[in-house]
Amino acid sequence: MARPGRLTPQFPALTEVNFALAARPTKGILAPAVYAERQPGRKNCPSIGSRKPNEGAGAPGATVTVGDLGSEVARNGHRIICYDADQRSDGEKRLMTMKQEKSETSPQEEIDGAVVESYFDGAGGTTAASMSMMAHGHNLPLKAVTHRVAREQRIIGEWLDAVPDSGRVLDVGCGAGAWVEIFANRYDSVIGVERSQLMVDAARNRVSHLANAQIISGDVRKDLPDGPFDLIFAGGLFMYLNHSDAVSLLGSLKDRLSVGGSIVLRESGVRGGVLVAKGDYQAVYRSVDLYRHLFQRADIACLDVKQNLGYNDVVMAEELVSFRRRWLPFLPKESPLLGALTWYALRGTAPISFWSLPKVLSGLKVPWPRLQNYFYLLRTAS
Repeated sequence: MARPGRLTPQFPALTEVNFALAARPTKGILAPAVYAERQPGRKNCPSIGSRKPNEGAGAPGATVTVGDLGSEVARNGHRIICYDADQRSDGEKRLMTMKQEKSETSPQEEIDGAVVESYFDGAGGTTAASMSMMAHGHNLPLKAVTHRVAREQRIIGEWLDAVPDSGRVLDVGCGAGAWVEIFANRYDSVIGVERSQLMVDAARNRVSHLANAQIISGDVRKDLPDGPFDLIFAGGLFMYLNHSDAVSLLGSLKDRLSVGGSIVLRESGVRGGVLVAKGDYQAVYRSVDLYRHLFQRADIACLDVKQNLGYNDVVMAEELVSFRRRWLPFLPKESPLLGALTWYALRGTAPISFWSLPKVLSGLKVPWPRLQNYFYLLRTAS
């Protein structure tokens, strides 16, 4: 019999992990899956049994269900899904938090919006464009940003082609305005909303030559312009919102869609559960399954999900820079030259580094790069 405590080394180091909670195994959620029951105040689910996935659990603290995946949990690092026995019959997906064994208390998944805003307003010596695309901390050249954006446009090209040229577009959390500029060159009208003043100034400067583009300074949770919009784009916004704010914003965006309009999200996340970053940089990295759960709560249909390989290209370069900083300390930590050499070495071997290697690692179930990024195509469920 496997014990949850033996699985904790599989969790990402020095992180808080949340688990999406299901009332019972359902189609589309890793079935047969691993289910366990957790009592308040305990740091682990007490035990795992081997009943069939659709059998119910006993009283709190009792041995509970596990499917045929039990033997694969330790081998492949699949997550345990914990739930309260007294809540499992309400038919709703719920959330329960679980931390590594070092702590006796459940983690707080809340992040501080003021800290997030402060981080993006404090770009220091880097450019807003680089920070907006999260390429600033590893001395990568701006060519890495342009490569990422170009590849992202190809990935969701079909979705963008479905929007009429006369379309009205809203970019929420528009950052330094890269996508506002892209949309303004394709569609009749674009509005970008951004909270960080540093990003607002950069975005306004970027699209100042485009009469059909407007940048609004405001909090997307309360300062959204009136619709309807044919396309609403959110690039890396929801990872900086707590679950309740994310569901509320999805509802507000849904109410601003035109008939047949769509929402496109681009969000970084993890392969399972939730990873919460705390400190000076705060973010909530959710799994695809958890995003689907949030869409369901907001009564929004998820029509398609595409992996953002442009993001993966940049993250691979960043992780190589981090590897060099850790294992080659005699080299300068901050070096635009070494950052550029890393990027261009990857670009020069792109058939292997950007295409073959990720496929091989995925086939071997090697979780690298650790963070993933996905595009989500959404429409009103009705």
